[in-house]
Amino acid sequence: MSTGFLSTDRAHSGQYSFRFDLNGGSLIYRYDPMQIPVLVGARYRVECYCQTTMLPNARPRLTAYFTDMDGHPLPASCGIPNSMRPKMRAKVGCGLNVELDADDPQAAYLAVELGLLQPALYAPRSLGDRRCCPQDIHGSAWFDAYRRARFRR
Repeated sequence: MSTGFLSTDRAHSGQYSFRFDLNGGSLIYRYDPMQIPVLVGARYRVECYCQTTMLPNARPRLTAYFTDMDGHPLPASCGIPNSMRPKMRAKVGCGLNVELDADDPQAAYLAVELGLLQPALYAPRSLGDRRCCPQDIHGSAWFDAYRRARFRR
């Protein structure tokens, strides 16, 4: 089973990072959107830093979007641009970021998701259902607050 947990074995800034361990498949964790209220008309920038073990296929992703008062996603607000990185070398991290404008008057909260996705979820579908997508069975990724520094062990 793939898991995610608070970790102290690597940190980009501070003491902790959120670690994903793959055991096949993809993994996505969502921060409870009811914890981050937003101001309509404001601009939001969500950013984090990610480091992975060698993962030839899986990619880290940061997603952010607004929800209404009941926690239902507002589809037009989904901010995915610049949030997924191409193949990364082990021990080399990257910054992920998303910018959103809270233009919808129904926007009440900000939802943030961290993911480690296999190609079945992001690769082109030129062959339709007949495509064969390789995947990483084992590997790890660490997500942390973004600051211009290096991961330390």
